[in-house]
Amino acid sequence: MVIFPYKRLPKTVVVSVPKEWGIGTSDNGWMKAELFYEYISIILHPHLIKEKVKFPIILFVDAHKTHQTYELSQLCSKLQIILVSLYPNATRILQPADVSSFKPLKNSWKKALTN
Repeated sequence: MVIFPYKRLPKTVVVSVPKEWGIGTSDNGWMKAELFYEYISIILHPHLIKEKVKFPIILFVDAHKTHQTYELSQLCSKLQIILVSLYPNATRILQPADVSSFKPLKNSWKKALTN
């Protein structure tokens, strides 16, 4: 899921993001609990089923509050997704791809959308 800091998405954004990725919006472009719930239920779980992944699965997440809601816990239990929370706010330590791959990608998208 790609999250943008918009209330309403510009058409250029909608058509540029592959349909199976999903698009979310928040005030600041960051993940929110509702968006993560939506991602699990509407994007990730259907994708896993389509790919015939065997359940249960383990999903490692940052222990940020957006990943730790009662509703999400109930959903994941129902869908046989085991959430394992890692050290909170440790993206820069635990996810080197966020810096090496996604940061340039985010910068390119930002540049493309502002031009």
